[in-house]
Amino acid sequence: MYKYLIVLAVGTTYPLTSHAQNPTPMPTQKRIILVFESTPDSNFYNDQKAIEAAHTSAFEERDLVILKVEEEDLYSKYGVSRDKNVVLLIGKDGGVKVQQHYIFEASELFRIIDAMPMRREEMKRQKN
Repeated sequence: MYKYLIVLAVGTTYPLTSHAQNPTPMPTQKRIILVFESTPDSNFYNDQKAIEAAHTSAFEERDLVILKVEEEDLYSKYGVSRDKNVVLLIGKDGGVKVQQHYIFEASELFRIIDAMPMRREEMKRQKN
């Protein structure tokens, strides 16, 4: 089993595991958008980050981070072809919630996340 720890500048660590035969989700404290780019000169990641920058507080409220994937094992683990741009939304339970070939627009992303049972519980707790 290989383990990847993705460390952001703030020092937060997001574990992602890669199992040779059985990918098993690992729960995290964040929801993660994994961005897989088809070529090094692609703007796919930057385009997704621009949406985050325009909606910083909404991303923070939903515990949402964006990570660029470069490890070959993660392409294999998630069944992503190297010749396609792909984004995955990973829930706090570690499971893939959405996989698509275009960046998440803010309204679409927030609608998806806000419909998740864990997010609905978070919103209930915030109101009380």
